[in-house]
Parts: sequence; C-alpha cells; structure tokens
Amino acid sequence: MSEKIKFDDVVAISGMPGLHKIVGRSKGGLVIELLDESHRRQAVPMNNKVSVLAEIAMFTPTDDVKLGQIFKKLIDENVAAPSKGAKPDEVKAFMSKALPGYDEARVYVSHMEKLAKWYVVLKDVVDMETLVVIEDDAEEAIIEPTAVAETAAEPQKEEV
Repeated sequence: MSEKIKFDDVVAISGMPGLHKIVGRSKGGLVIELLDESHRRQAVPMNNKVSVLAEIAMFTPTDDVKLGQIFKKLIDENVAAPSKGAKPDEVKAFMSKALPGYDEARVYVSHMEKLAKWYVVLKDVVDMETLVVIEDDAEEAIIEPTAVAETAAEPQKEEV
C-alpha cells in the first residue's frame, strides 16, 4: 500500500482477523479493506462489532491515553516491536517504552501483544498527520463547550 491512510479510518472487527480500513459505506454496513498484502475488500453488516482504533485508549493510573498518541510515540522513537510469540517480559518491556507508567493491574499482556501486533501493521501505512490531528481534536473538545456556553450567555446580557 503506497498511499498513507488516516488513522481514524482503521478498524478492528470482532470475529475477523487483522486490521481493516473503511473504504465506504453500504446500505447495510461498511465496506472494508484488509490491511495486508491481499487488500481484500468486503462488506461488513452493521451487527458486527467494529472498533475504531482512534477511539481506543489504554489505562494509566491517572488518565487514559489514546492509541493515536501511543502509536505516534512509537513511530517517532522507532521502537522495535517484540516478535510474535515473545516472552511476557519482552512484551512488558515494549509496553514500558510505548506507555511509561501504564496501569499494570488493568493492562494485560494480551492487550500489550495486540498493541505490538497493530503497531507492526500500521507503522508504515498510517499518515502521521492524522495522529497529530487526533491529539488536537481532544484539546478542542475541552475548549468548545466553554466557548458555546459563553456565546449562549451573551444574548441575555443585551438590553432591550
């Protein structure tokens, strides 16, 4: 795949292996493309559980960190992912680089392995700019409600 893809177009679908890119919408669901060498496309009905990677976060003791931020850090630092079938200690070492201070009680080795697997698939195909946009959107979401409240309050101050 020579063209970079937007991070918020990448999904994981329950019951289907691998990661997929949303390429369109059909009457009854989504049209997806497998992110592997085959680039096989298929329709997925809306009753399948579709998880958008941009909406997934990992636990820390104080906050949740979006996958986009974690992938950006891994890509920027060119961190090597553990090989398939790596020992839990190797996977935990990778996780410590990916998200220092992760919540060890709530982030399981299986989550870390999935993160490593997804990182291997996405590191060369995802558009880095879309990872940055996701971080900016989170900040705007915090600012917007205040701006809307101030705007709504202004008409009430006008004298009649």
